[in-house]
Amino acid sequence: MLAISACSIGSYKAKNGLGDCEPCPEHSSTPNAGSSECQCDAGYYRAEDEGPEFSCTQPPSKPSHVTITRIDETSVTIEWDEPLVLGGRKVNLI
Repeated sequence: MLAISACSIGSYKAKNGLGDCEPCPEHSSTPNAGSSECQCDAGYYRAEDEGPEFSCTQPPSKPSHVTITRIDETSVTIEWDEPLVLGGRKVNLI
């Protein structure tokens, strides 16, 4: 007979029953044994459409070297350098 045991602190199992416990993704943890998902550490987040298997990331830092390069009657053009910290996500900068 197989025994079902709770996952230890620092691991989770998304579904009840048999199956392996998974370690919490980067920047997340479980406060208790038997968790079904890991909570993001303070200052880290998961997108609403991401499941518990995704790592938590933080917001990027502010852009650096912000400059206004053009102003006219109806618009302004602002340029800046990439933030020093991207927060752990792949970011497409245009």
